[in-house]
Amino acid sequence: MAIAAFKLYKCTGSGPTRTDSNKHPNFLSSDVHSDTPSLYTIAVPLQIADSPNYSYECVLQWECTIAPDNQVTAMRVYGPNVQPDNPTNKLTVLWGVVDTLSYTAPVDTASTKATTRQDTNYFSNTDSPKENLDLTVEPSDGKINAVGERTDYLYTQLKVELGAASGDMTTQIYTLRYTES
Repeated sequence: MAIAAFKLYKCTGSGPTRTDSNKHPNFLSSDVHSDTPSLYTIAVPLQIADSPNYSYECVLQWECTIAPDNQVTAMRVYGPNVQPDNPTNKLTVLWGVVDTLSYTAPVDTASTKATTRQDTNYFSNTDSPKENLDLTVEPSDGKINAVGERTDYLYTQLKVELGAASGDMTTQIYTLRYTES
């Protein structure tokens, strides 16, 4: 029995350029993939007129690297039920799903794609998921059953408001769940 496997890619540029991002797809101040996020920090606004600042959208996509015996369906992404730990609650992670035909290059202004607060969509063994964010897969038949098939794009963005504490935010863990048959 083959168990499906997926690789996570970060997509940048207008192409997009897809970069293996299984480790850390960071929120950055530039539309790049980097293992050194300290080179691309997002400034905390210094006055109300400059607030908020946004990271470039972090666009993610999963690709099948080991095919399942039959198919994978019902792919969903869940995040934590809280926003990043910040003493002043001035950081907000937003996200949204865009189909593979609607990709656009990431922006560092308020996203029109990543508009849902990630803490309204989480998985719990004791609660039902809130506002399940369905990561609909390509092709249009709603399943992945071959190596190289990809999911739609998950757009994420960090909003930084006046009064946010400087420094790294806590790590956010996202879960990809699916049904395999």
